[in-house]
Amino acid sequence: WTGVLHGWFARFDRAGARIGGDGPLPGTWTFDAAWNGAGFALVWCRDDEAWMQLLAKDGETVGPPVLLVFRADEHCDRLGVAWDGEGFDVFSIWNSRSLRFVRTGADAVPLTGDLLVGEAADRDLQCVSVAASPVSALAAVATVRSGTSWRSELAVVGLDGAVLATAAPVGSFESGAGGGMPQAAWDGEQFGVVSFGGTPDHVAPYLTRLSPSGELRGPPAALVEDCRSLDLTLAAGLGWAAASRRELVSGELLFVRADTEGRIVQRLALDAPAWSDIGWGSMSLAYDGEGFGIVGWNAGIRTPMFTRFAFGP
Repeated sequence: WTGVLHGWFARFDRAGARIGGDGPLPGTWTFDAAWNGAGFALVWCRDDEAWMQLLAKDGETVGPPVLLVFRADEHCDRLGVAWDGEGFDVFSIWNSRSLRFVRTGADAVPLTGDLLVGEAADRDLQCVSVAASPVSALAAVATVRSGTSWRSELAVVGLDGAVLATAAPVGSFESGAGGGMPQAAWDGEQFGVVSFGGTPDHVAPYLTRLSPSGELRGPPAALVEDCRSLDLTLAAGLGWAAASRRELVSGELLFVRADTEGRIVQRLALDAPAWSDIGWGSMSLAYDGEGFGIVGWNAGIRTPMFTRFAFGP
């Protein structure tokens, strides 16, 4: 288990014990990382540049960092990366207005140019979560209008960067009605995205499933009825598993599992007081073939947190 947390690279064993020391990372707060089965690709933004650094499984650097994108007089706000089986797929947000894509080989060398996926003239792009299949890559982006009206939008591209599909699967909602950025994953057959969205009746976290070409597979499924959740995160494994902190229940971690069709099969609330101070947007969930682990940064005591758990049948 590995987490990239506020400029440090931390590793844990399955019991939650730290392995080795912290690994310092470049001086920026905007990171993401992807595992390719043997090591990691770390990506980060710095002013008008987007970079990638390969890491061995112990966190040691492999070769020099590679400049992926340079855009003079623009600012790289957020970026995300995923492994598609042969290369790394990187989406990045620039000036809070444009979403761009670049694909690299396993050696981090770019295979495509810096490609424009979409632009927004009337809203800000706030974050991006990335998942990849052997034939395509998906970006889930949170967008905001006038500082209050939020929605999540999806873009699926081929590995050459050609746009295959775009969607906003659930409606906009006011920021006071909920929270949490969208998260994307690939389960070997389909994409999954967990995001907040509005319906005529209420706001809730939803699970949306898409084919590799970006076609919706059934309507989005509401994961919980109470929208007062924070820091949504998603993992593919035993179907789909999502986790969030409950805003109105201090110290509670909520886990929800859905089957491959999006039907809710299990909910689990854990009493976890130490997670009350987890920094907003710093949680991540993963499946290791036997259980799930969630990693986050505790802003109160400035240390990484790790919890591993298993769902019943």
